[in-house]
Amino acid sequence: MQTSVSTRRIVNAAAIASLAGLVPAALAQQLPDDGDQRRVRIWAEPGMVRNPVAFTMDPLGNVYIAESDRAGQAVTDTRQLDHLNGVEEDLLLRSVEDRRALIQKWIDQGAFAPDHFTSTEDRVRLVRDTDGDGIADTSTIFAGAFNDAVDGIGAGVLWRDGEVFYTCIPHVWRLRDDDNDGVAELRESVSYGYGVRWCFYGHDLHGLTNGPDGRVYFSMGDRGFNVETAEGETLFGPDRGGVFRCWPDGSGLELFCVGLRNPQELAFDEFGNLFTGDNNCDSGDRARVVYCMEGSDSGWRQNVQSLPSRGPWNREHMWELLDDPRDAGRPAWCLPPIDHVGAGPSGLAYYPGTGENHAYDDTFLMVDFYGSGSTVHSFRASAIGAGFRLTEKGEYYRGTTVTDIMWGPDSRLYLSDWGEGWGPNDKGNMFTITNEVVHGDQRGASEIERVNELLASGFAERDTDDLVGLMGHADQRVRQGAQFALAARGDAATPEVARAAADSTAPLLQRVHAVWCLGQISRHLPEAASGLVPLLGDSQEQVRLAAVRTLGDLRLGPVEEFRTRLTDPSLSVRAASAIALGKLGDSDSIPALLDALETNNNEDVYLRHGLAHGLALLDAPDALIDAVQGRGSAARLGAVIALRAIGDPGVVPFMSDPDPGVAIEAARAVYDQYLPVGMPALAERIDGTIPAALMTEPYLRRAIEANVYLGGLDDAERLARFATNRDVPAEWRRLALERLRGWDEPLKREGVWGDWVDLPARSTDDARRAVLGSIDAIVAAASSDADLLELAESVGAKYRLEIELASALAVLTDPSKGESLRIVTLEQLASLEPDSAVEACRAVLEAAGDATTPGLRIARQVLAAADPAAGTAAFAAALDEGQLPEQQDAVRQISMLDTAPGAGTRGPARGAARIRRAGRRHRPRGLRSGQQRTDVRRRRRRAGGVVGTRTAGGVSDRVARVGWRCGTGPGRVPAPRGRACARCHTVRGGGGRRHRGARADGGGARTDRAVLVQSLVEPNAVVTPGFGTVSAMPPMSALLTPHQTRDVVAYLASLTDGAPAADGVSHATVGELTGVGDSGGVAGGDGGTSGKNRVGTMLLPAAAYIVVLVPVVLWLVIRLRRKPAG
Repeated sequence: MQTSVSTRRIVNAAAIASLAGLVPAALAQQLPDDGDQRRVRIWAEPGMVRNPVAFTMDPLGNVYIAESDRAGQAVTDTRQLDHLNGVEEDLLLRSVEDRRALIQKWIDQGAFAPDHFTSTEDRVRLVRDTDGDGIADTSTIFAGAFNDAVDGIGAGVLWRDGEVFYTCIPHVWRLRDDDNDGVAELRESVSYGYGVRWCFYGHDLHGLTNGPDGRVYFSMGDRGFNVETAEGETLFGPDRGGVFRCWPDGSGLELFCVGLRNPQELAFDEFGNLFTGDNNCDSGDRARVVYCMEGSDSGWRQNVQSLPSRGPWNREHMWELLDDPRDAGRPAWCLPPIDHVGAGPSGLAYYPGTGENHAYDDTFLMVDFYGSGSTVHSFRASAIGAGFRLTEKGEYYRGTTVTDIMWGPDSRLYLSDWGEGWGPNDKGNMFTITNEVVHGDQRGASEIERVNELLASGFAERDTDDLVGLMGHADQRVRQGAQFALAARGDAATPEVARAAADSTAPLLQRVHAVWCLGQISRHLPEAASGLVPLLGDSQEQVRLAAVRTLGDLRLGPVEEFRTRLTDPSLSVRAASAIALGKLGDSDSIPALLDALETNNNEDVYLRHGLAHGLALLDAPDALIDAVQGRGSAARLGAVIALRAIGDPGVVPFMSDPDPGVAIEAARAVYDQYLPVGMPALAERIDGTIPAALMTEPYLRRAIEANVYLGGLDDAERLARFATNRDVPAEWRRLALERLRGWDEPLKREGVWGDWVDLPARSTDDARRAVLGSIDAIVAAASSDADLLELAESVGAKYRLEIELASALAVLTDPSKGESLRIVTLEQLASLEPDSAVEACRAVLEAAGDATTPGLRIARQVLAAADPAAGTAAFAAALDEGQLPEQQDAVRQISMLDTAPGAGTRGPARGAARIRRAGRRHRPRGLRSGQQRTDVRRRRRRAGGVVGTRTAGGVSDRVARVGWRCGTGPGRVPAPRGRACARCHTVRGGGGRRHRGARADGGGARTDRAVLVQSLVEPNAVVTPGFGTVSAMPPMSALLTPHQTRDVVAYLASLTDGAPAADGVSHATVGELTGVGDSGGVAGGDGGTSGKNRVGTMLLPAAAYIVVLVPVVLWLVIRLRRKPAG
């Protein structure tokens, strides 16, 4: 591409396409200003297309579209499953059947309606232009009803030889219309087991494309896979995405590369190099263009998505471009991206050679989808060493919400438009972009017509010589069509194809396609590969590279010649030769591979990967370890990468390697693979003197976390000793102390990758022994860092066996002491010396003045627990004199404070009276809302306390006994303003749109009225199984009067069989009474927000808060202005 194109200006295309119906949306669209006029024109109107995720075209121009109605509906993700412990449940899944069982569990628990996961479908739509006017005029369903509970999203589609391949989790489908009626009769699953997890929807099975070797390639997002191949091998990666390839019948399935987050589409360049775009994880990282080198790992693991830090992905700069290939801070086991482009990579297409000006030769177009629109980027992938870098970057289009792109047989660019936003909608369409200059030029038009005719007529009936010549055509689609047709002829075409491959005077691309064709033929006729062997030494690099790759895949060819290629002038040929040697299984090649590693000296990471992958494929760890002894550090590093790949414990001794880069990479391998024999050795690496070169993120964090993982007394003591080491940076001593502080808590997820380990709490006695044995030295070592000192003192205080009031008071009243230390001291005092704790709390509060700290709030709570009256007085004083955080806490605490038996009610009553008085004075808004809630609770308690025993939630048990007070009658529940329970709960077949609450139907049969009362006024008392550890519903006592609560309970009690309740006047059902928030007890931290999936994300929880709570607040304000009931 010429430089002028990469720096081209962008102009508004509305003037270019001003005719009615040409512009597919109202927003301005932009095209390159390179002197050529382009026209944007609607091809398929909204209504003909719905929610297009991806599409393919047959040679006649018919379009097959993967459409999704399940996106964001039946196919959800952990961001919408937090109320169901979505992250934790997701981390536990290991197979599609596990996910199916989880769905059934949720249905059984009432979290979802029985048909929720089957009521919507994904499908393949067939759209055609039957009259040849350039506009689609028919739209039918080619294959539908992809609505199994675990189905979706259907996100990939490929036409090939009269069949349509369709990727819809958990299947790769093969579809065929046998009677030419536009509907697929054949519906065969050629592979199953994709989409183990929910994680983020849109991270699906997609990317279908034809490979130059005749195989079908496709990509899987990080929803993971657990697939059994036709040959019985298991491909297992529930926490990662990758690229697969197989033959059209599903045989020969292989994992081509891994470690990708969401590779939406795949595209090959003209020499068979594979590329994809991969999106970011919304943590400061950037979307990436990735060279998919065989056997490579890009490093992403889905578990880190729910870590605030994103683990090694950010900490070890795995997403960043490569600066120094010898930098030990960046993993050597994974390959870096070749560039950062866009934010949400989606569709990807390689320009085939016809339809645009020649500036776009050898150019990729990649869609960047961002919800409000999209940009189609253009770039070249230029070879550098054994890898690539992007050059000639520019923009081809900017405008509507494009999801996918493809060059049609008429050489126009076709684009699918999602319609708007992220969620399913009815505005989807398709449009085209035509270069009017090229299409209007006589020569260009002739070339376009010729290509269209070739593709439409097909290649099967053409003679062999014609096909051989067409393998050198300017259009990639024609070359591949001719190649595949020749391959289908097998032995009959072999001589002519072999001659074309060997002809040094023939066009380069013709020779390369001839090599690939011989590879296809040799799969069934191995002797045809003999024509490839002489090409290993061909003068043209791309011919040698194609021959090496092809023979390697066939596992044929002379080993000695491949070893010779390890010194080839082309680094790409060297890398491919190493992989070929690995596939041939000749362990005698290990020394030659190590020689090549030393020659490379870590300069080219793609070559290093090829050499290490070759060693891993040999799977001869003992021979490798013996051969690498006495070798240079580059060879040793390559050996470590290979040993890691095969999970061999022989990598453990390399943690003591004199080269820091090798030692660090070995530590990564031991921890990341959880090698049992290596974890104790890794844990011991923090003992004694640690070389400065090893005090790095990957080394120290893994060594520290190895001790936590092992969890014995020796490990706790080792961490305590480590915390005394003044030579270690404070951040690492801090991590060790934090792990000791949490030693007596269960370990759900390990501390590097966030993998689910679910280990029980460690021995408190072990932690106490370890900490108290070194606490003086720990504190002394931390003395120069105030924050570290505070942490050290708080850890020491936590594990003390006894505590004196005087020493505790000295800490609690000393403003120079850190807050965490004072809180721990107070908690320990309350645990060990409860009587002294009351005195200490009084002293703390007296000395505090008008300060505001978490410690003061803890002090009031401890005091209230021991002496409710004194606690109430302290809360009331904070309400009158404290700062806003103290006032807010006082309101919350006093509203929940119960009178101890025999203590009377004067203290709480006085506190409540102060709250009422404060409500009549001007107070900050943040306090007034709390006062109002408390006043509601006070009225609730007064009404409920007249008859019966008050429950823990403050509502009389009479509410559970009395039926239809207020004259409403069965099934008639007056609806307060702000009715929104139906947003979460299903009742009488309606509501439950967000499926975050248990089904109300049948509630009367499942439980009694007392439990229903408790569920309303104290939703956190007992949380329905399957809905997290914390209820997402606020206490309804803050929103309903006692009479309304009675009516709701009575209504719920009437729902005994799931049938509609008794009919009545126009009143709301229980599912319409009031609003709820969105929270949950989710193990594993934040769920992240991707926002980069092709089909988008559902509405964010924040929006739900606004929609639900605004009317509730308005209703509450009106109620509070009325005279209290009772």
